Amino acid sequence: MKNIYNVIYAVNKNNLFAVDGNLPWKCDQDMEHFRKTTLNGIVIMGRNTFNSLPFKKGLPKRVNIVITSLHIDDIINFDNLQSAITYIEDNYQNYNVFFIGGVRLIKNVIESRSDILSFVYKSIIKDHCVHKLADDNCEKLYLEIENNKPCVIDVKDDFDLYKYEF
Repeated sequence: MKNIYNVIYAVNKNNLFAVDGNLPWKCDQDMEHFRKTTLNGIVIMGRNTFNSLPFKKGLPKRVNIVITSLHIDDIINFDNLQSAITYIEDNYQNYNVFFIGGVRLIKNVIESRSDILSFVYKSIIKDHCVHKLADDNCEKLYLEIENNKPCVIDVKDDFDLYKYEF
C-alpha cells in the first residue's frame, strides 16, 4: 500500500488561522481530534508552525518534517515540498501523512499537489473558544476546494468538523 496524504487545519468562521504565529483559540476538543487523527503518522509543517509548537523536538509519536530554507538540528527538514514527499516515499510505507500548516504550505499543497491528496480535514472553531481577534499580524486561510463537496463528520460543542474527499 501507499502513503495517504491529507491536509488538516482549523479556522474560525471568518477563516482566521493564526494571530502572531499562534492559534487564536483554546479548543481542547479540536486539539484532541488533531492528536488522535495525526498520532503515529507523519506531519509536515513550515518553520513558523514548527516554532509555535510547545515541543521543541516536534510533536510526540509522529514523524515531524519541516519545510524551511534554514537547517534545524535534530529534525528532518527540507527546503522544498517535493524533496519532503520524495523522502517520505523512499523511507515510509503505509503511513498517514498530514500537512498541518502554515497557510503558505497548505495553499501550496492544495494548489499544486492536490493530485496526491486523499482528504482535507477542516475544523471550524466556534466563537466562544476564540480568545484573540484578527489584527495586523493575523493569517487567514481561504481555500478553493470547489469540486469537492464537504461532508460534515462531527459536530461538537466547540467545533464542527468537515471532511473533503479528493
